[in-house]
Formats: sequence, C-alpha cells, structure tokens
Amino acid sequence: MTPFMIVSGVTDVEQARRLVDAGVVGIGFVFHGDSAVTPETAREIALKLPPLISRIGFFKDEPWYSVAEIATLCRLEVLAFEGEEDTAYLNKFSEHVLKYRPNLSTYGGEEMIITDFAGVKPGINAGSLIVRCKANEEQVREARQVIRPYGIEVRLTGREDFPNLINMLK
Repeated sequence: MTPFMIVSGVTDVEQARRLVDAGVVGIGFVFHGDSAVTPETAREIALKLPPLISRIGFFKDEPWYSVAEIATLCRLEVLAFEGEEDTAYLNKFSEHVLKYRPNLSTYGGEEMIITDFAGVKPGINAGSLIVRCKANEEQVREARQVIRPYGIEVRLTGREDFPNLINMLK
C-alpha cells in the first residue's frame, strides 16, 4: 500500500494548490513555532482547497478554546497536538484528534522522527503510523520503502527548494 502524503507548514494558496496537484491528500497548518501561519491565512487557504483534501491543524499547548475557535474559523477536520495535552483535554474536541508521540530512530546517519498518532478517540486506528520527514528526497524515499508507514508528513520550514519538493511527492 502506498502511504498517503501530508504536507504541513503550508503558508500560501499557491503552495497548497501545487501540493494538491502533486497528489498530497492533506494540507497542514502549523499554529506554533517558527513555521506558524496566522488563522486568517490558514482560513484563506483552507477555503480554496478541494473538498476531499484534509485540513489539519497542528497545535502545541494552546488553551482548548483557542484551538476550538481556530478549528471553526479554518474548517479543520483533524487536530494534531504536539505538546503536553492530556486525554481529558483532547476529548473536548469533536474533530478527529491525533496526538504526537515522537520516537527517534536513525536511518543513514540522519535522525528521523517517527510520529505515532495513537488514537485518543473512538474511530481512530491506533495502529496507524505516520512518519514525519524532512523535505528531503532520500528520507521520504526511505520512509516509503523501508518503514512503509500508513502515512508520511513532510513539514515545511520555508527553506525548501519547492520545485524539487513537488517532484519528490509525485
């Protein structure tokens, strides 16, 4: 089975359009850290995505009411949490909820973060493994061929060679 591809850290409509054209099934908006996007920009992008492309929000230690407001504003279908959020906090949301659980492994001398979004709500497949890769062709290829995860998330940092990234995703 070919893993589904998600790209997070998307910051503009043109990026999102090109990623969807390349076969990405999920567009992720990071609402914390260096690659953060404003909720207003994320909404603008989300409203221009085709209907079957997942809209995913990545959050870290935000008050639940802020997350709920952003999720509604941006029409997010999946909320991914990368901080110290506990199960009681996660259960406050009606959207699909994924919890970041990092495990570090080394492949070819380079660290790869394996992100296990274990199900915290009924209906989520707890056996699903999503691997977070750098936007680097070798790491994505290795994830596809060696690890064979359910999905691959590529996190953009703004320093990628975007045309090469598009070719890598195809």
